[in-house]
Amino acid sequence: MPLFASFSKQVSRGFKISRGLSVGVANGCPKPQTLFGYRSFGTYSKQRFMNIDWRLHGIKFLFFSVAATVESYFLYSRVEDEIKCDSPSLISVHEVKKHNKADDCWISIDGNVYDVTKFLELHPGGISRILSVAGGDASKSFFQMHSQETLEKMSPYLVYLGALQGKFEEEITAEEAAILGNVANKPSLGEIFNLSDFEYVAKKVLPKSTYFYYATGSSDEFSLRENHYAYSRVYFRPKVLQETSTTIDTSSSLMGTKVDLPIYITAFAGSKFAHPLGEKVLQQAAYKSNIMQMVPMLMSYSLDEFFQSVPEDQNQWYQLHFDTYKELGQPRKQN
Repeated sequence: MPLFASFSKQVSRGFKISRGLSVGVANGCPKPQTLFGYRSFGTYSKQRFMNIDWRLHGIKFLFFSVAATVESYFLYSRVEDEIKCDSPSLISVHEVKKHNKADDCWISIDGNVYDVTKFLELHPGGISRILSVAGGDASKSFFQMHSQETLEKMSPYLVYLGALQGKFEEEITAEEAAILGNVANKPSLGEIFNLSDFEYVAKKVLPKSTYFYYATGSSDEFSLRENHYAYSRVYFRPKVLQETSTTIDTSSSLMGTKVDLPIYITAFAGSKFAHPLGEKVLQQAAYKSNIMQMVPMLMSYSLDEFFQSVPEDQNQWYQLHFDTYKELGQPRKQN
């Protein structure tokens, strides 16, 4: 009796799943015929059970009970997988693409989908940067500027919708195709003689938005112009046919630190726009040339990730800037 009771329980479970499938069809899930290619065996079994003579056909009962139990098991497993199509925690690529406007903006970052509509006005980098990836995968753009730690800090301002189901297709734009050709034909470092040469090459091998982000200044660009004018007022009197056997010393001191050249790599966000290793490449170059690097406060690595590979004898500055008095940890002064 316990054996038959167990079989009957499994058969009943199969019938419940069969009824559940009819509900699933209304929600967009596949029909039973789509899943199995034939009508549910459990339903057929139930009809046969009603006509079985329990006294004469015990063997038939056992056979159909076993068959219904096996079918119920596979049916349950398949339904459990298929029912995920309506799970609110999984969002398809097709669905994300629909939400690509300022008043309805979704993005995917690292396999997760967020509604960032209300965050647009709060984004320090402006609305346009987010809208450029609206309805798409923003992972590459985000991690070129930010770290995983930054994403965690932003979580209170983002509406998490669920995990991304599927993958966005990567498309190469006309600009990206042109850049690939320019990178392949760029001049060697030995052919570049001054800052103007560097800027000319950069304009050819960087996306337009990245180049202007690097090349332009803030507000009316007064400081940028004054720096240019200041350098133009310095003249070097050339000397020819001079003895050069003596060692030329270009070393200097910056705020008490000895450096081999009187220049430094300033702090700026978005190093990965130009190179996949971002700030780490600049750190390595600064250490090799013994020049100063200012580490940006807003970078694509967390502090632990970045400084674990920095030699102890490397001299660096660290940038501090705050958007609000709350971040600074000081009360706002009243005028």
